[in-house]
Amino acid sequence: MPESGEASRSWPPASEVVPKGGVASWTTYALDTVSGTVYVPTGNSAPDFLPEVRPGTNLYAYSVVALDARTGTLRQHYPVLDHDFHDWDVAAAPALITGPDGVPLLVVAGKDGHVQAFERASGRKRYATQVTTVDNVAAPITSEGTRFCPGVNGGVEWNGPSYSPKTNTLYVNAIDWCTTVSVAPPAKLEGKDCIPWTGSSKVSEPFGRPDSTRRGWLTALDAGTRKDSVAVCVAHSPGGRDYRHGRRPGVHR
Repeated sequence: MPESGEASRSWPPASEVVPKGGVASWTTYALDTVSGTVYVPTGNSAPDFLPEVRPGTNLYAYSVVALDARTGTLRQHYPVLDHDFHDWDVAAAPALITGPDGVPLLVVAGKDGHVQAFERASGRKRYATQVTTVDNVAAPITSEGTRFCPGVNGGVEWNGPSYSPKTNTLYVNAIDWCTTVSVAPPAKLEGKDCIPWTGSSKVSEPFGRPDSTRRGWLTALDAGTRKDSVAVCVAHSPGGRDYRHGRRPGVHR
């Protein structure tokens, strides 16, 4: 989180009610041992689900930040998503690859349901490809409840993209799992004890109500063209039945 300079001015001023927070790193890092650069994934700025209280670009949130591994000096940053408010986070380490064209790339996938490739030196984004269901993500979170996909437990988590240099293929695991979240005024929380910090009325659902059904995808992508060559779905129903089939899961942007 930036504390000074131009980057810090991309955040609203901190207050007692809404402190400057979030941008935590929830997962492992990637290290380029040749250049001595460590690549650190970051989460969204806080609080979740309330974008109106933290306007601006909030630099370095929901990004991968490249640091000098010895000094900690900022070398580059790769913005994965602008102004996330769905608690998506970049929760998996990026892959550092070099394809047949010789250009070093950083490939990252987050809980927003996309895999993205950046040129490491310039920071230029080459592509972003959808690998899960993406639905209703621009809708505001309301008191009646807003369902969005991927939910807070969906997208790509913990295990990031893998790469085969022999075939120039990326393998990306992802979860199709939507969530319904509602918001309420702080006054409704007064006098309530032992509830999750998010204010949820159910301890078992601290980040909203997840759909009862969910499924996982393993997608193979050409690392140069981003086209999906095959996707295998493992779907799980509440009754415990698993089944597998293939499809082309997403569109490109």
